[in-house]
Order: sequence, then C-alpha cells, then structure tokens
Amino acid sequence: MVNKILEDLKKNYTFNVKGKRIKFYYATQVEVRPPTFVIFININPDEVPKHIEKFMENSFRKFLEFNKVPVKVVFRLRD
Repeated sequence: MVNKILEDLKKNYTFNVKGKRIKFYYATQVEVRPPTFVIFININPDEVPKHIEKFMENSFRKFLEFNKVPVKVVFRLRD
C-alpha cells in the first residue's frame, strides 16, 4: 500500500533540488506510533526541502486516512 501511494505521487509530481530531480525508489513503514515512513531517494536527505517533506507527510496522511494522527516521513539515501 505504501509503495502504491508513492507510485501515484511519482506519476503526478516531480521534485527538483538544486537542478537535480529527486528520484523516489521505494518506501516502507518502520513505526506505528506515530506512523513513520522511510522513503529511499537518490540525493542527500539533508538537501530535501521542508516543503517536500510536508507534502509527503500530508499525502500519506490523506491516502491512508490518518486524519488526526501525526505522520512522520524520513528520507534515506539509497545505497
């Protein structure tokens, strides 16, 4: 389910940081309280702007119907 959401987001949105496109490879849920999702990407996670992080959190919250639950998204560099 998590990767289905990520695939849908990849089809409809593209994100660039410093002229480089962020590639989202896959995601996994690592915690339940609060729901925490790790998304593996192609750039240094420290370079991901806050607005992209918030967008991903809000998207997961919306699609998973976690209306009043805090959702956390963590980016990691894919090795």
